[in-house]
Amino acid sequence: MLFTTSPWVALQLVSGATDIPVLGFVLVGLTLASRERFEGAGVAMGIAAGLKALAWPAIAIALILVWVRGRWRALTRFIGTVALVLVYSVGLLLLPVLAGDSAVWRQTLNMADHDLADRPTAAR
Repeated sequence: MLFTTSPWVALQLVSGATDIPVLGFVLVGLTLASRERFEGAGVAMGIAAGLKALAWPAIAIALILVWVRGRWRALTRFIGTVALVLVYSVGLLLLPVLAGDSAVWRQTLNMADHDLADRPTAAR
């Protein structure tokens, strides 16, 4: 509860930054791992890793915590859950792009490097 009263957190929530949801999933994942709910911790950490690469170091910490609390069997369940959720979340993000028109690639990937945008954007 004290986490949400911080001025930095309030600024992040108002500005729409993605750090707060990622941090929230990381904290939930670490809490669940400390309570030996390893599958739930894997889901939370997988979602956090799918949202932002900031969560990858926290997954390393969670791996150590899961191994200490539950040894090898729990560690394999945790790693499997994280991997499954991460592949699923990245797949959900990439599937519409891969199945869609090539204009998405041209507009998004090549715009900054080669100035191939069809329409001017605010970034120019």
